[in-house]
Amino acid sequence: MWVKGDISGISNMKINVNAGQLSIKTSGVSKVKMNADVTGKAELNFSGVSKFKGKLTSENAIINSEGVSTINLKGRSKEANINASSVGKIKAKKLWVDAATINSSGASSVKISFFHALNAKSTDLSSIKYKYKGKERDFTTNKTVITDMKKKD
Repeated sequence: MWVKGDISGISNMKINVNAGQLSIKTSGVSKVKMNADVTGKAELNFSGVSKFKGKLTSENAIINSEGVSTINLKGRSKEANINASSVGKIKAKKLWVDAATINSSGASSVKISFFHALNAKSTDLSSIKYKYKGKERDFTTNKTVITDMKKKD
C-alpha cells in the first residue's frame, strides 16, 4: 500500500500508518504528529512554518526541510537522505540509520545518529551534529564523508 498526503495552509494533523511507501508534503503553517511503519521508502517534505514530531521505521527515509520548519524524528531506517535549507531544524538524533547522506545550507541545523556511514556537506551558517559509536560530534563546515563500512553481525 502507498500512502500520500499533502498538508497546506493552517492545519493540524495526526497520522498513524503502516504502508509499503509513504509521501507527506507540508506547507504553510502546519503541525503534524506521526507514527509510521513503512516497509519501503518514506518521503517527508516540509516547507513554510511546519512543526513535525514523529516516529518512523523505514527502509529508506528522504527528509527535505525548507523555510522555518522544525522536525523532531525518532525511529530506525537503513538509509536516510536529508536536505535542510533556510533556517529549518531537523532533530533526528533519535533516528538511527545505517547510512546517511546530509546536505545543509543557509542557517539550518541537522542532528542524526548513524551506525556505519555518513556523507555530509554543510555550507553557509548551517550545522550538522551527529552521534556515532556512542559519541556526539560536530561536523565541520565544508568537510565531506565519514565512513566506517564494517557491518555488525
